[in-house]
Amino acid sequence: MSFPIRFSHRATGEVGGRANGRIQHHLRRFPRHLPAGHPAGESDQAITPRELEVLQCLANGLGTGEIADRMVISVSTARNHIQSILDKLGTHSRTEAVMAGIRQGLIKAPGSQP
Repeated sequence: MSFPIRFSHRATGEVGGRANGRIQHHLRRFPRHLPAGHPAGESDQAITPRELEVLQCLANGLGTGEIADRMVISVSTARNHIQSILDKLGTHSRTEAVMAGIRQGLIKAPGSQP
């Protein structure tokens, strides 16, 4: 599976045209309601503030190395944060995690107004 968010990153950290259109397309198809009993995904653990920061970086199109640089952590730690996010949201890809985070109001959609 490709990650259009990662490859459309610009110097501003915003996701542009084509990738933003794909995100919007997937958001329309993504279920609006999560299964009862697991409102935050498959894990009962809450996403930490640091993981939310990583998730927003993913939404802004940053790759693992760029996240590590921006957050001043190792690439391994960035990967661990990403895997933890995927587990907690019950998703299988970065794109799904970003969509779930936007749907649940955890992060802002790329290009949205503050």
